Amino acid sequence: MDAAAHYRLGQCIAEATGQHRVVLIASGDLSHKLSGSSYGTVPEGAEFDRAVTEALGCGDFLALFNIPEDLRKCAGECGYYSLMVLAGCFDRRGVEAKFLSYEGPFGVGYAVAGFMPYRKPSSSILISTTGSTDFRPIAEYICPTLP
Repeated sequence: MDAAAHYRLGQCIAEATGQHRVVLIASGDLSHKLSGSSYGTVPEGAEFDRAVTEALGCGDFLALFNIPEDLRKCAGECGYYSLMVLAGCFDRRGVEAKFLSYEGPFGVGYAVAGFMPYRKPSSSILISTTGSTDFRPIAEYICPTLP
């Protein structure tokens, strides 16, 4: 699945939870290619981590969506798609972002941030849904060609 499909999955999760209070944890590493990594060190590792931490720090999910795929691949990351699901969950909502920490021990980047929505959804910024108010099963929503 690409970034847009992960984003749509987040939209589905948000729709399924309705007005209930829920906690979502998006987990994954940032770059695996920082200084000291057993995977090697590349400048794109630090560049990717910087782009992600800046976006997380201000709740700019559009900036996350716009990180180039080649940068993500060079950085050797494994947490980008979980962040796309998180972004989809906050689709059309303003969020209060709180960046808590970043470190890169052992050549792998780790960031911790929290987000709290502060307004109800408005018009979609990134990806529009089908426009239907009916909730379809997640697999069908993401890949309508499934049998």
